[in-house]
Amino acid sequence: MIRILKSTKLAVVLCLVLSAGGIAGSLLYQGNTAFGKQGPYNVFRSPLFLVPACLLILNIFFCAWSRLASMPLSGPRTWSFAGIHLGLLLMASALILDGLFGFLGTRYYYLGVPDSSYFDWRKNREEPFPFTVEVAAVETRHHPLNLQVGVRDPAGKDAGTYNIREGGSFEAGKTGLVVTPRRFDNESKYLFLDAAVGGTSVSGIRAAAGSPAVVGGYSIFPVAFADPEPSGHAARVRFTLPGRGPEEKEIRINHPARYAGLSFCLVDVGADRFGNPYAGLQMTREPGETGFWIGALMFSLSLLVHFRLGAGMLALFLLGLAPCVTHAFGTVIDGKTEWAGEVRIAEPVTVEKGGVLRIRPGTTVFLSGEDRDGDGCRDGYIQVFGKILVEGEQDRPVRFI
Repeated sequence: MIRILKSTKLAVVLCLVLSAGGIAGSLLYQGNTAFGKQGPYNVFRSPLFLVPACLLILNIFFCAWSRLASMPLSGPRTWSFAGIHLGLLLMASALILDGLFGFLGTRYYYLGVPDSSYFDWRKNREEPFPFTVEVAAVETRHHPLNLQVGVRDPAGKDAGTYNIREGGSFEAGKTGLVVTPRRFDNESKYLFLDAAVGGTSVSGIRAAAGSPAVVGGYSIFPVAFADPEPSGHAARVRFTLPGRGPEEKEIRINHPARYAGLSFCLVDVGADRFGNPYAGLQMTREPGETGFWIGALMFSLSLLVHFRLGAGMLALFLLGLAPCVTHAFGTVIDGKTEWAGEVRIAEPVTVEKGGVLRIRPGTTVFLSGEDRDGDGCRDGYIQVFGKILVEGEQDRPVRFI
């Protein structure tokens, strides 16, 4: 029996069966979102998938054990060989654990209405949580607006019209007037800005087309603006266990919140035909997630060491992980970062609260106009929730192209 379990031919057959099961499971099971229809069959929780997966674990174990028994204990290839197979065992065991005990639920929650129910996709029926879920607020966030801002000198002559994004700064010709548009209110058409000229500096003032802001004798007013482009959605969700105070968390796209051992993801924001706002939440539990990633890292590093790819290749491999992670969600700046020279932005850059982006004099920032993900927005943009310092000088300006 053990001879069969450690057979290489058995490993090949099991891998083929699991590959076919993975393809079938992806095609048949469709219950993955708050608005998706229920799939007819979940292959990944069926014996057709779990039994071959368990046999593959046994195959890896007995195969590795028989080889390790004949290898020197102090040899580096012994440990790398053990790491490869232990990584495979951890990954396969984690997948089985998720298949047996994983959880997926979805629900639309109306704004301000506490609710404890959800739809359990494993049981295919409504189930209650031991706590209530209440969407306290929903918000659609936008990219910084592209604006045209006009300036007149103290004599009433036109000093120019300038194209700028919210949060950026420009100098009006050679007047010494520096204007920083902070926010444009699309409903009231007011532009809130900071300005400085000749030792006079003001902040938080507002201007409209017919009511310009006056700083040092210069009149500043909005001329035109581009339509707002949504950059994402967010919801503030309040969780309450009986006998305890409520706990509020913010959930954004690709930024889930954890509560009571579950991960809550935001998958939809909208309103019904009566105008009542809601948020679609997806709740998951993946008990094998940590084991899978530990196994994947152990397998990868042991494989590199086993085939003696060297420290240089190992460092290249680890560095190669960074752009892969960054590409999935864009670049996030949550500390202090400086840009200088030429900087090319091909994907979203987010300066989080507490983060500081400093752009040195003479820097040119190229903002990509491509829309590779097809969401209707250009991929090259910077959204700021923290602080951005643009340190342009008269002969070394900072340019955004």
